[in-house]
Amino acid sequence: MLKNEERVLIFALVVASTTYDTIANLAGSTYEVKEPHALREFHDYGDVYFSQFSMPTGTNYAVWTFILLSNPLQSKCQPSNISATVYLQHEGYPIFTPFNESFPQSFDTDSSYFTKVSLDTSGIQGRRVDLFIRSPAAGRWFVAAYADPQFLNKKIRPQGFSAVSCKHFLRVSTTYSTDTSYPQEPVPLSIPRNIIVDDSTKILSYFIERNVYQYNISVVNCKVLSPPDAKCQFSLISKEDMLPSMVNEHHIDCEWDNNTECQLSVSSPAVNHWHYAAITIPDANTSVSLEITILIKAEGCGSGIQTFTWCSVDQYYTDSLATDMLAVNFVQEVPLFTTTEVIIRDDKPYIASFTIESLVHGGGTLKYLLEAADSLPKNGATIYNCISRDRMVIKMEDIKNCSQTANTTMKYTENADMAYHIPYPQSGVWYISVIAECYNPSTNTLIDCTDTMKVYTNITLRRCVNSQCGEYGSCYLYAQGVLYWSVCRCKAGYRGYGCTDDTEAISKSLQKLEMLLLILSNLLFGVAGAVAIYRKWFSEALLYFFVLFASSFYHACDNGTIYAVCVGDYSMLQYFDFYGSILAVWVTAMAISEIPPKLRSFLHMAGVLGILIGTQITLTGLWNFVIPLIIAIAILATSWARLCRRTKACYPKFKIWLTQLLPGILSALIGLALYSFVETNSNYFYVHSIWHLLMATAIIFLLPRTEKLTFSQIKSWFSKLNIKRRRNTIADERAATPTQTVMIVAGTSDETVTNSDEIIPISDDNNEDIRDSQAIII
Repeated sequence: MLKNEERVLIFALVVASTTYDTIANLAGSTYEVKEPHALREFHDYGDVYFSQFSMPTGTNYAVWTFILLSNPLQSKCQPSNISATVYLQHEGYPIFTPFNESFPQSFDTDSSYFTKVSLDTSGIQGRRVDLFIRSPAAGRWFVAAYADPQFLNKKIRPQGFSAVSCKHFLRVSTTYSTDTSYPQEPVPLSIPRNIIVDDSTKILSYFIERNVYQYNISVVNCKVLSPPDAKCQFSLISKEDMLPSMVNEHHIDCEWDNNTECQLSVSSPAVNHWHYAAITIPDANTSVSLEITILIKAEGCGSGIQTFTWCSVDQYYTDSLATDMLAVNFVQEVPLFTTTEVIIRDDKPYIASFTIESLVHGGGTLKYLLEAADSLPKNGATIYNCISRDRMVIKMEDIKNCSQTANTTMKYTENADMAYHIPYPQSGVWYISVIAECYNPSTNTLIDCTDTMKVYTNITLRRCVNSQCGEYGSCYLYAQGVLYWSVCRCKAGYRGYGCTDDTEAISKSLQKLEMLLLILSNLLFGVAGAVAIYRKWFSEALLYFFVLFASSFYHACDNGTIYAVCVGDYSMLQYFDFYGSILAVWVTAMAISEIPPKLRSFLHMAGVLGILIGTQITLTGLWNFVIPLIIAIAILATSWARLCRRTKACYPKFKIWLTQLLPGILSALIGLALYSFVETNSNYFYVHSIWHLLMATAIIFLLPRTEKLTFSQIKSWFSKLNIKRRRNTIADERAATPTQTVMIVAGTSDETVTNSDEIIPISDDNNEDIRDSQAIII
């Protein structure tokens, strides 16, 4: 249990956090909190806790507070120090690799989009971390958290055998505020706007729509209002999604006169986003007032928006790919391929766009495939491809040196395919820019492309990696509230997003060995069943054979190798294995006890029902073994004591102790010790196989050696079975024969029978009534 000091510290953290949040809320900030959620050790993305927060447009700052808590209400738990890792990312699930796992080929592994926070319970300071972000981007922010892995060589204990480790919870909250000290003015595009700027900074907001590849902020005029001798000097800064600062990359200093041009150009801006421009007077100590005329013009391609200066088809052409069914394809696995035949040229790029929504599409894997057509050009050609989110790239140099999400090239002469995967894609408008460059193969010099080059573009959104996880994993779909994401659960030591990292992998030969050990070690239960039949314990033999098949089928499904085969539902196989094993212990103990057969039959049924109830409550609980074992030992000791008192001799005899009981008990104790104290994740296959062998050996030794089943007894049983069968046949024939008179004739056995069809043998049970008579059919 937690110490009182730790509980006080945790309580103080919660109170302090709540007080801080209340004060922030009273000050005009907005506060959002999530319920504490239990953390699990990371094995794969199925163990990750995901949460989301919404950030409004124009937020000045945000403070995320992460608090790691131990459950003070959980009794009888073992306190433990853990560390946890939290990731924060805008508009998408964070992609991370706790073990430095490798990704499959052609995967985007850029991890620069998220912020990482570490927490631990070793001290009061590590339990809480406040993350301050200035001018956070508007939209959804995703939190991913897990407890750092500690499972390597971890002991496997039955449930209830030792104190359970205390659960740890993560409490996430955020406080954000819109900066009201800087007035914001929405500015329409392509319309001049007069802005009055004085000592304070003026913030302009404007919306950049889809298919805009560049916009310009131009100063049309600047007029000094006061003082008259001041110069028209100011700084112009722009930023998308967040309030700009002096360190932003889009920045220009202007000193205006009639002969000076002041213009800030932004190429490949974030589309479908609000942008902000700040106009700041450098010397804030001087009372200067300016009237500045600003004109914002966007350049793009599309239709229906009057504010654009449209590009012509001769410059480039666009194609909007259908994405309506991407969500259905991801969640419901309906096959969908968006295939378009495209002609690639060198004088203008081909540009396609599609939309990704994080809550709908963000939990899958986006795959972009560019396939070359069969026809090849006479000259050499290279196809350059750029995949970017929210940014439209149209220039040859920018496509070739793409610094966005993906930059791939393909030699067209090789007739190759170019594939690219993006796991957990972020929300936004995605653009694909493709352009060709031709060259003379002999001189390796650039030439104009004269041949027609056709390619096919495919955009798909699937679970995991093409709806599978290769040979060493299985694909699952997880849901948590409105969040959905796909996960690869790996086998045989493989790791990574697609189960392709073989750093800790187990060889196939070793996998076969481990699986065979778990399955074949159960064959000794078959030997125990044969011995039970030989010693005339038939009910017990039936149960031992059941344990043989139940445990073999369960471990064939649960061995964690690529050769695993499940003949039924996993939970059903697991239940059969545990239930049969516990029941085998019970019936073996009843066989050792010196009790009447009818009482033994009653106790068998009582054990069946009692163990059935216990395993339904908790299948892997320790008490399922302990309670039947204690009761069995009590019955066993009572029966032996009663027999000793009646015979006035010690029972069992020393020879039985030496040859049966002690070897059996010793095998069982060694097996239980290995199962409870030695078994770990790394040695499970070997130790658990030894456990199978020892428990079956214990049964063979402990099962009492009654009168042996001989061959003559088996022959006698079959003989009696044939006689009974013959009697049943004769009875059937009698039933089919018409009714006849039967006369009972008294006399000796050698009297002559006339008009007789058959003499019916008289059973021994009727000899008392018709001793010297025969039944004659007349």
